Amino acid sequence: MLTLKAQGILVEGSLEELHEELYLTRRAIQYVIDALWELDKLPSINQAHQIFYKMLRKQGFRAHQCKQVYKYALGIVRSAKRNKGRKPALRKLSARLDKYDAVVDLENQVVVIKLRNKTFKIKLLHRRDY
Repeated sequence: MLTLKAQGILVEGSLEELHEELYLTRRAIQYVIDALWELDKLPSINQAHQIFYKMLRKQGFRAHQCKQVYKYALGIVRSAKRNKGRKPALRKLSARLDKYDAVVDLENQVVVIKLRNKTFKIKLLHRRDY
């Protein structure tokens, strides 16, 4: 698993569309968190797939994004319940992407991400020697 946190400039796609896609992703994750929170026993990943996959696909999410949504939500709910916390509420606009949904070209310092049916190209603002 790779993690990338960097600043960049949006080269392809509009900022409003990117914001909307991230907002819809956050809403989908929150919906799954809310549904899982009501259950007495948390489902396995396979059971979560059976419950949420078709619903997320109908909303236009790519297959790999669906998996990331319910895996991330399961982890958040499992952690909150284990720590006897309250129901989690997501605040930040973020997305976890599979290797099929994001392409990082460090040579040209470009990241191409695919969210639902849209593609965004981001130029990284970092030095090449990282």
